[in-house]
Amino acid sequence: MEVKTRITSTKFKGPIAVEALAEIEKGDRLMLRRDPSNRYDSNAIEVYWMGHNLGFIPKKDNPAPAAAMDAGKPVECVCENNAIVANGRIEAEPIVVLSW
Repeated sequence: MEVKTRITSTKFKGPIAVEALAEIEKGDRLMLRRDPSNRYDSNAIEVYWMGHNLGFIPKKDNPAPAAAMDAGKPVECVCENNAIVANGRIEAEPIVVLSW
């Protein structure tokens, strides 16, 4: 299966996360980590790149990949297009493709 989505909530992770987001390029592989104890979303999936927590997969897109991860299936995440960041502000979030 495959889900095309974006990375959200980066601005809440701080300026270092925003800077890291600006460096991600098309084709980069990102690491996913489940966060089932997240108080806002029990299907939460965090997104990491080079040790930086960039944010989350949006709630509307995370149930199927979360279930796959919980079942022990590897879920890959690849950047499909770059974020647009100007003056420390995210103008366009990157699109990512999750597959399992």
